Amino acid sequence: MILPSLHAVLFGLAAVVDKGSPYGYSPVFCVDVPVSLPMVARDNWQTLLAVAILGTIWWYAIGSLGWAVWNHKLSRALGALCAALVFLTCYADLMLMVGQVQGWRDDPRFTGPVIAVYALALLLLAGGATSAVAASVGVVKRTPQR
Repeated sequence: MILPSLHAVLFGLAAVVDKGSPYGYSPVFCVDVPVSLPMVARDNWQTLLAVAILGTIWWYAIGSLGWAVWNHKLSRALGALCAALVFLTCYADLMLMVGQVQGWRDDPRFTGPVIAVYALALLLLAGGATSAVAASVGVVKRTPQR
């Protein structure tokens, strides 16, 4: 329940920061790919609400997959696939965020509150990576069935 809660806090903080900066939702967009792709085409409250809900569900799934594999509730093959998908998703999200920060770090509107949103987004990605590591360890450390 930590990852979806962290996502909800991130989304709320981004909404507050977005009022004074054009970068408020950018880290949310990055950490919620592919769920956030509709934000590219539409920037209205209905799309933001849908992304907030689906993104929170997405991060719940990422956290749940790690624990399911860790507790041997998924097969070894499915667990390995889940771990790989979570790693790839978190890596792609991180690369999107790094690209944005490199492009905006000299902008005077890139201030403390915006940096705090990015830091919270990085914390969320670290939680996703932790879930992927737990899934990977769960796959490797699994004892054979008798």
